[in-house]
Amino acid sequence: MAVPVVLVAALVIVGLRVLTRPSVSAPDVQRPSPLPAYSGTCATIVVAASADSFALLTDLAGEYTRQTNCARVSVLPEDSGDVEQALARGWDERVDGVFPDVWLPAASSWVELAHEHTPALVPPPASVPSIAKTPLVIAMPVPMAQALGWPKHPVGWSELRALARDPRGWGRYGHAEWGPFRMGKTNPTVSTSGLHATVAAFAAAGGHTAALTAADVDDPRAQEYVRDLEYSAVHYGTIVQTFLDNLQKADDAGDALGYVSAAAVPEKSVWGYNRGDLRSTSSTAPPAHLPPRVKLAAIHPREGTLYADQPYVVLAGNRTDEAKQAVASHFLRYLLSEPVQERFRDVAFRDARGAAGPVIKDDPLLTVGSPKALPVPPAAVLDRVTNAWLSALRKRARVLVLLDVSGSMNNIVPGTGQTRLQLAKQATRQALELFAPDDDVGLWTFTTASDGRPVHEEVAPIAAIGPRLAGLKNRIDHLATGNDTPLYQVTDDAVRQVRDTYDPDRINAVVLVTDGRQDPPDDAALLRLRGTLTADAARQAPVRVFSIGYAEADEAALKSISDDSQGSYYPASDPATIEKVLRGVVSNF
Repeated sequence: MAVPVVLVAALVIVGLRVLTRPSVSAPDVQRPSPLPAYSGTCATIVVAASADSFALLTDLAGEYTRQTNCARVSVLPEDSGDVEQALARGWDERVDGVFPDVWLPAASSWVELAHEHTPALVPPPASVPSIAKTPLVIAMPVPMAQALGWPKHPVGWSELRALARDPRGWGRYGHAEWGPFRMGKTNPTVSTSGLHATVAAFAAAGGHTAALTAADVDDPRAQEYVRDLEYSAVHYGTIVQTFLDNLQKADDAGDALGYVSAAAVPEKSVWGYNRGDLRSTSSTAPPAHLPPRVKLAAIHPREGTLYADQPYVVLAGNRTDEAKQAVASHFLRYLLSEPVQERFRDVAFRDARGAAGPVIKDDPLLTVGSPKALPVPPAAVLDRVTNAWLSALRKRARVLVLLDVSGSMNNIVPGTGQTRLQLAKQATRQALELFAPDDDVGLWTFTTASDGRPVHEEVAPIAAIGPRLAGLKNRIDHLATGNDTPLYQVTDDAVRQVRDTYDPDRINAVVLVTDGRQDPPDDAALLRLRGTLTADAARQAPVRVFSIGYAEADEAALKSISDDSQGSYYPASDPATIEKVLRGVVSNF
């Protein structure tokens, strides 16, 4: 039987992509030379590291621990803004986790804020060394960057703002098929990329190259400029990884130009995305994924940008002793040694001096233009930037919270004396306080009726939360558990409800909190839900699902639901962490 020509072509393309997959042989990584023997008291230090450096630091900490055989380093992933806020609150280990001996935020911006808020714990920024650097760039699919004139003409925030304001969208450049301009940008209250992008936009609005002042942030024209950019956001979040993961999935599906038009990310993340490995710790290691069909250009904004300089902060106070401080000092010497600095350059960081290695210098998608550095504003101005963003500038939300009240939510959480539902109710009440008064928020609970039918209760319709906050929190107090978990049908109903009342000027989303799996099984409901999430209507009116896998939830199903909607999945396998996880989810809005 003859094989159709289209099928032959498809098989050839697949074959070429398989044949061109990088070798999976073991990487030939040059290991750093051992440091002089550690002579201090044996101790273990905890390092809280941002997402930018976490993967490499985890490898380096393991190697360092093996070399010293006495001094030990444990690296934990922590968002920079979360650590700063936890320090300012007094660090409650029940909520915030283990107190770190060393904090490695992505940038000195957070040290500015933390020193201002907790000077007894955090030293002044000028005294804190940097272990590596990476500038913020505008990452844009190459065809879109070329449509703006890149690389021949410099591109910056002003070009993006003009595109965001134009009702023709990409039709402005002859590409109406690309739709409106869509920006991927993280939340500046917790994310370095989001904070630096907001500061850089304010600087671009006023044409500033010196550090921003309070007057610059308060200028109504500057705020209008920044607001125009913010209203192109698809949603926010805590890490740029969310946007790059979703972009990678869109590229796999042949729709790389249909998700986001640009994203504010570290330069090194563009290198990782383009090679197919967003978490790489070596340029010679085989990528975890095939390189994308449509690569990203790292655009250095012509108006200037800020650097994530990876400061090494040894926290003071009575929580860390002399032995731990000695290990922290020795580990810093190790990180600044030349063999280790080469490891940073090898994964597209610039080193502690700001020097780029071959992976940057030899890549035309990274080296077009030179980053013009903007200074970090003082803490009072950074606070003013984030407060302005929260109160007046960020894109508003239209969110339906979907809370599982099935029978398993009545299980007691070990060590707390409370049920899963009690912890979830407490976390939901606190999360609602994070929304702005004019954000539209609704709440449904869901379970099954006595006859097994899926049911949901509208605890509150989607409407401005400000006037209703106290009453809604009171109604949450009185929620009770029910029967089974009709996960697929009720999520489908919720997405359709938000889409039927879609507001293009807001972030439209469903927040799904569940501790279970579809019960009873219902494959037909799953197919209907996936159809709802991937239909043409989803492209015109995207409703993103941000799911929380609480306790023993069906992680695979929740990841699939969030992936199909280009949202994000958040694990909370330890029910005691639900408050922190829900805070992270709300950072998307």
